[in-house]
Amino acid sequence: MVKVPQSRIDWNLQRFRIALVDLRDLLRQADTEHWAQWADRALTRLDAGDVTGLDYWMDAYGGMGSISDLSIIGSGSLSPDRERAVSEQIEELRGLCYGLAAQLKADIQESRQQ
Repeated sequence: MVKVPQSRIDWNLQRFRIALVDLRDLLRQADTEHWAQWADRALTRLDAGDVTGLDYWMDAYGGMGSISDLSIIGSGSLSPDRERAVSEQIEELRGLCYGLAAQLKADIQESRQQ
């Protein structure tokens, strides 16, 4: 079994945090405060060194009413041109945050078993 380098975990945690802050800020712009606060709570945990912030963030995905279902199109919170751009950015960051969180969880689990 190949050991997961701590530097990779640290790097991906940093990437995840940056992406989640960007996503949170876009969610606020789009007037979706519920999900912005969800991101804040995940970030608070991570900033305290609590990797359960990853689990907390991933709990936002899946099921009815999840962040996966979020659409800001037609919400009226942004101008139509800005709405489309923000929607695309949210979509991209949602996928990035999920992928990084899943990879981090796997890497952390792997490193604990070694």
